[in-house]
Amino acid sequence: MCKSKRILWLINHTTLCAFEVPMLRSFGYEVYLPKIFPSDEANRSASVNFTYDETLTIPPEDLAALNQHDFYNQKTSPAIRKIMNEHFSIAIIAFFPKMLEETVYHFEGKILLRAFGLAGETQYSGVIQQLLGDDFLLRLRSLGSRFWFAQAYANLAEIESHLKSRAVFLPLGLPNTHFMLENKNQRVRDINKILFVCPRINSSPAYYGTIYQTFKKQFGNLPHLIAGAQPIPVDDVNVAGFQPRNQFDEWLQTFKVMFYHSQEPRHLHYHPIEAIAAGMPLIYMKGGMLDQFGGKNQPGACHDFAEAREKIGRILGNDKKFIDEILSKQLSLLKPFTYEYVEKEWKKNFVDVVANNPYKKLKKIGIFLPLPYRGGSLNGAKNLAKMIRMGSRAQGEPVDVVFSYAANFYNVKEDFSDLLEQGITVRETRWKTFSKAETANLLAFENIKIGLNHDHYIYPTDSHIDFMDCDFWMIVSDRTSHPVAPIKPYGMLIYDYIQRYIPELLGDFFEYPFFASARYAEFVLTTTPFTQDDAIQYAGTSSKKTHLIPMEFNPFWVTPKQYPEKNYFIWSTNAARHKNHLNAIKALDIYYNVLDGKLNVIMTGVDTDYFNLDHALENPNVYIQKIRDFLEEKSTVQQRLHIKGHLSTPEYLSILSSAKFLWHPALIDNGTYSVIEAAYYETPSLSSNYPQMHYINERFNLGLNFCNATEPEDMAAQLKHMEENHEKNRQLLPKKEFLEQFSYKKIAPDVWNTIRGLI
Repeated sequence: MCKSKRILWLINHTTLCAFEVPMLRSFGYEVYLPKIFPSDEANRSASVNFTYDETLTIPPEDLAALNQHDFYNQKTSPAIRKIMNEHFSIAIIAFFPKMLEETVYHFEGKILLRAFGLAGETQYSGVIQQLLGDDFLLRLRSLGSRFWFAQAYANLAEIESHLKSRAVFLPLGLPNTHFMLENKNQRVRDINKILFVCPRINSSPAYYGTIYQTFKKQFGNLPHLIAGAQPIPVDDVNVAGFQPRNQFDEWLQTFKVMFYHSQEPRHLHYHPIEAIAAGMPLIYMKGGMLDQFGGKNQPGACHDFAEAREKIGRILGNDKKFIDEILSKQLSLLKPFTYEYVEKEWKKNFVDVVANNPYKKLKKIGIFLPLPYRGGSLNGAKNLAKMIRMGSRAQGEPVDVVFSYAANFYNVKEDFSDLLEQGITVRETRWKTFSKAETANLLAFENIKIGLNHDHYIYPTDSHIDFMDCDFWMIVSDRTSHPVAPIKPYGMLIYDYIQRYIPELLGDFFEYPFFASARYAEFVLTTTPFTQDDAIQYAGTSSKKTHLIPMEFNPFWVTPKQYPEKNYFIWSTNAARHKNHLNAIKALDIYYNVLDGKLNVIMTGVDTDYFNLDHALENPNVYIQKIRDFLEEKSTVQQRLHIKGHLSTPEYLSILSSAKFLWHPALIDNGTYSVIEAAYYETPSLSSNYPQMHYINERFNLGLNFCNATEPEDMAAQLKHMEENHEKNRQLLPKKEFLEQFSYKKIAPDVWNTIRGLI
């Protein structure tokens, strides 16, 4: 059987299982039931059922793994995730925070949160917000039609501001075994007592303890028995404590009357319905859930305790006419719990609305580059846009892509021609800052109700409709001046946390907006495991929503022209502090003046022309001025270092392919694509020795040589080694065909599958 006809029914309630699971099977579904549940007072009505294991057509080893997993308390391991997503399309889950959290983050099918009502005006969304936070509510919102608030009573969603739009009515049913009406006239109700159900009297004193005290005050002098599990014993001979099911069934058939106290407007216990089904007179208080089923005018309904006491007295006094009136009229309350009624509603709402309707397909995704980047960040963002468009089409669910770029910086035809050629729309964007009040107004206009914890937010605006036509936003880099306004669900692709290792790089106020934006994202993607760890440990993003995607390599697919010079190596960098220019220049000084280095060096990269002493600068920043001053002192380095600045792709490839080797002396970052590009054009590389570069080296089999970025002497020695061994190193480089398997075109389906599973 295909997975579309399998359900994870992650609930252990015995009576509920006896009704819902056979019904689901009658609809043609295979159903899995969990085998481990918490042994606490909240699960006294739970049990383990192996009956349906033999009906599941999944591998025995996968079933065994599921049976050993605690869905209530355990984290979902990769192995369990694989089994769930490979074999099941729907999960119907109980309202346990850990189960909800794990299922939402790791299950890729439809999720139905089974809701039976909470006390008073308590909202499920409020409890979720309190226990799991605002970002989890945003995560639920982003699931769209994959998530359903499966309410057992039609009025539960009335007060649910966040879940109302996702509500589906799946009524609660009572198993046919509980409808013991055919022989009700032959029963002898010879126990002249009130049956009252009140569990957890001492373990939940504020709620059940109060109910118990009220009952004792109003009815304590009448003969009675109190059923319900008592984890902490109660000093009362009339409190029976937990009893087997057959004992409770016997009480239902032999006691004279049941009293039901609850006036909760959105919750109903099983036992009053079981009493009616068993042919037992029910006396209950008006104002509760039974009123919803036409119970206001029932003879057993009471305005107050005095009326309830009077009616109970008549039953205990064997007022046969009154008893018969109650029994005949209260039967109408059973209709909403009968198999016929419930089956009809489930077929209409579950089978037709939830199961058979495909969940909303994404139509458009916005890719945002919030700052005017060039180089690797720009290429990475463009590649992500291409991979989403290409990967979604390869999977048969084509998504349109809009690319957002910072205003007043790019030449659209030159910088984004590759996107336009692939049918990707580009839009100039200005990020505007809004106050908390202004942001609240934006949210209200979109009918979004969520708490705002920051004084200011940013929001992307364009000349179109401010990207509201997109189903989802993907923001490349976390460099946001304020937290992103939660207008649309969004994810982030973050390349590095350099500031963790070089704190002076960004100043004193960088953590707040960057981290806030990342923490409120639906998910965070990284391209190396080290940045993934930084996102969790340093930025504080949840490990559940921080994911590694494959690092792509984008060959330029062009044959570079021969560069006229020969004896040089290339230093591909930019003007940022973490690129380690000071130590690199010291190393060059040693390489030339101590080790008699024979090769010139060509420096390329964004803003590197600022280091050129032939160019006068007005008000250079402190770091650039420091590098210029240091170069002034190194005459030999000045003569041998040729600074080209930012080059066009053809110019860069010409210089790269003719170089003896590439040098990457940065202190730390997410790794550089330049060493992969160099290998593709048969140029070996010397890199600083840090984890991200080892990851790239292993992934792409580059055969890198390494140097210590903090020790100029070692850097110089390794430069000399590369000068003498570049031909040998060239022979160790991977073939072009090997590197091409990592191109964005090849890995697009894998990247899209990861993103699609998270949105």
